[in-house]
Amino acid sequence: MKPQRLGPRFGPTLLRVLNRVLREFGYSAQPVGLGYLSAREVVPAAQRSGLSLAEYLEREDIGGVGRRRDTIISQLQALGALPPVDRLVEIGPGTGMFLERALALCQPRQVELYETAQDWRAYLQQTYRHPAYTLQAHAADGHSLHASASASADAIYAHGVMVYLPLLTTYAYLAECLRVLRPGGLLVFDVFLDTQFDWPQIQRWQQQSPQYHFPVVLSRATLQAFFSQAQLQVLGEFSVNYHAAASTYFVLRTAAPGAGPPRGGA
Repeated sequence: MKPQRLGPRFGPTLLRVLNRVLREFGYSAQPVGLGYLSAREVVPAAQRSGLSLAEYLEREDIGGVGRRRDTIISQLQALGALPPVDRLVEIGPGTGMFLERALALCQPRQVELYETAQDWRAYLQQTYRHPAYTLQAHAADGHSLHASASASADAIYAHGVMVYLPLLTTYAYLAECLRVLRPGGLLVFDVFLDTQFDWPQIQRWQQQSPQYHFPVVLSRATLQAFFSQAQLQVLGEFSVNYHAAASTYFVLRTAAPGAGPPRGGA
């Protein structure tokens, strides 16, 4: 999720004023994450429409969300990536579009969320309270899973997060995922790959989605080297539309104790 740290009106105004001062000294201020949807505006609009939040976001294509959630969930189910788990972690759950389905399918007993936007954290904490599980919505620092114990999670998901993070931040998060996952745990995330996001694709993006400047493209070869060194088993991958391009999902499993070398490749 790419959030606003302050209110939808006050925050950007303060940031502009602050940056006018800082520019004189060669600096600028940036919010954690990127500017995104305001829960204060989107949630009431969805309620007025009579639709669930996820249905409203998809129907109205708010923020370029598009109709992709069901495709992603179906692909993950086919790869066995939404099994029953004890502890589930999601990085950047934002509006809770994917969290909603993961809770129903995985039936966790403990849930940890890392979200930078205070309004969406409050929304998720309120909306997804349930006696069947405990849910903690942590204030994300944008690069770590600081509140999670090592070897404590069965599955970690990040939907539409690493498509916009700086290169080293993505690998910092991946290293944190390895720390937090238990042996045999699942790791699911999507990225833009250099083998797909080539020069013709850049031109298509500039023509079809000129208002969005967030894409960060990762090297497939570098990801493959990371998977190999970390002994991650690649259970599968698939691509799905994302604005004017396609992001690639990876479904990975951490090595179990005494396991041999990983199978599969990026």
